[in-house]
Amino acid sequence: MKLSELAQKLGCRLEGPSELEITGVAGMEHAGPGQITFLANRKYFALLKTTRASAILLEEGVAIERDRSQPQLVALRSANPYFAFAQAIEIFYLGPKYAPGIHPTAIIAKTARIGEGAHIGPYCYVDEEAEIGRSAVLHSFVTIYRGAKIGDDFTAHAHSVVREHCRIGNRVILQNGAVIGGDGFGFAKRLDGTWYKMAQSGPAVLEDDVRWHEYFALRTSRPRWLDQNRQQLHPGRASRHGWTPGRGRWHGHHRAERRSQRRPCAGVLLRVSRRGESPVVENDGCAESASRTAEARTRIGVASRAAQAALRR
Repeated sequence: MKLSELAQKLGCRLEGPSELEITGVAGMEHAGPGQITFLANRKYFALLKTTRASAILLEEGVAIERDRSQPQLVALRSANPYFAFAQAIEIFYLGPKYAPGIHPTAIIAKTARIGEGAHIGPYCYVDEEAEIGRSAVLHSFVTIYRGAKIGDDFTAHAHSVVREHCRIGNRVILQNGAVIGGDGFGFAKRLDGTWYKMAQSGPAVLEDDVRWHEYFALRTSRPRWLDQNRQQLHPGRASRHGWTPGRGRWHGHHRAERRSQRRPCAGVLLRVSRRGESPVVENDGCAESASRTAEARTRIGVASRAAQAALRR
């Protein structure tokens, strides 16, 4: 793509040759000739001298100084270089396309309704009275429970689950292992001190353009919902209407967890990071789980050392 055409698509001001051919995108350290990169953080300013990219997205007023041995670096000026780079990725990245059809191993209930253009992968299950809109993609082992209503352009990666009567809008993406509408920790305390499990009346609702990250559950004992203003959901991020998902923060992709007993509170979590931090025991803000935190700290020593060793491997 000509650089002038790319600048027009991104709404950027071009400084330099307009006929330069751009073939892809990359970060400043890894970009090569024919690629465009970006500068959104001043701590990477020194890389302007050495990056091998042919063009760069950057703010107005940022001067480009180059080593004499490096070729010219053409500037595309933008008020938001990082956002422009995100748009450029979509221009050059061609995602996989899935042919419409239902795999022979998939099970679709007689009363389920599947929109046209849907791709249903191996070993998927769509229960009675479930509805899925147009152009959906269900990868292998996806389960849609009874009565779930799902909009158009839905993508569910392998092993994700949408529970009964949940509502999902258009252009929603569920990453691997996501669970929408699982049982919450709703309990009522009896006068004798025992716990009574509350009915999980739900449903959970995801509105349009929500992205739900892998192995993360939206639990429900009362109606829960999430809209496009909270698009990227993963442990430790976002809250809505007093609900905070994922009490244990993720630093990387590993979390070790120990719960004492399944009670109304989420319990205590052992958080282990890839950055060499010591394991941290957290509670979920509930008085009962706070009272168990000290006990948990003494009981997880062996587990924490094993988790740290696993991360080092």
